[in-house]
Parts: sequence; C-alpha cells; structure tokens
Amino acid sequence: MVSKRDIQGISGCSCEKCLSFEFQYIMRIGEDGTPWDKHLHNPHMINEANNLQNRSAKEHELRLQANQSLIRLANSLFTGKVRLVVEPVLEATFIANFHGPVIKLDYLTSDHWAWSPIVNKVVGIDETSMNNFIVDMAGSFVLISVQNGSYSGHHLIYIS
Repeated sequence: MVSKRDIQGISGCSCEKCLSFEFQYIMRIGEDGTPWDKHLHNPHMINEANNLQNRSAKEHELRLQANQSLIRLANSLFTGKVRLVVEPVLEATFIANFHGPVIKLDYLTSDHWAWSPIVNKVVGIDETSMNNFIVDMAGSFVLISVQNGSYSGHHLIYIS
C-alpha cells in the first residue's frame, strides 16, 4: 500500500509492436525506471498483433485508451491547483542515469512551450494543458536539455 503523498509522478508506455500499454507510479522522478525499462514483448501478443487485419486502427485505439488512462491516473494524483514546477539539474550522475523523456534543444525560445515554466520556475496550468503535457510526455515529467543561450543546462519539469 502506497500513500498518494509518496508518489511523485506517473509514466506510461504504449507498445505498437505487441499492442500493449503499461503504466507505473514514480516514487523518485528520474531515478525510478519507467515501464519502457521493464517492458517485454509477449511473443503471443506480437503474433496476434501481426495477424490483425485492421492493425493501424487498433494502434490508434490503443494510443487513445493509453492517453485517457494516463490522464485519469494523473487526475487521481494531482488534485486541486495543478502546476508545472521546474528544478535545475546540475548533477551529472542524475542526468546520465535519468529514466524518462528527454527533450534536447539547441536554444530555448519564447515560442517553445517550456519557455514559461523554465523562466518562471512554477506555472499554473489548466486541465487541457495538463492533459496535453501527459499525452506528449507519456507521463507527468520531462528533462529539458538546453545546449546554448541564457537558459542552457538541464531542467526537470514535472506536474505538481
């Protein structure tokens, strides 16, 4: 049994090869493995997926169901006023061993979605923005790596 307070995030993966979806609650963002780290293809499921006549429709249905599941799971965790929080990451070992999505940018510009959270450190978000973040990141956190400019460095962005 785990308390909601102990859960820092959520991560999910949709496998188009075996047409499966898995999720995992994250207790330590960046340190805990993600479902991709542990995912194993079931040969029976791969064979069954390969024999589908409407495979692309099934893949699309899986993605929609996976996204809806991640959003529901996140909504069960993050209630009340939801925000994106940014923490600068300086430790090379954390970055080297990070488990989760990473977005690499040459420069951070004001038209990128990560601009406001990184500049302001905390940004309130509405339900639509939270849903978009969860769908795009397949979870509730991401590491943004900016190579050049005023905001160069590594920034952990997560829903809180």
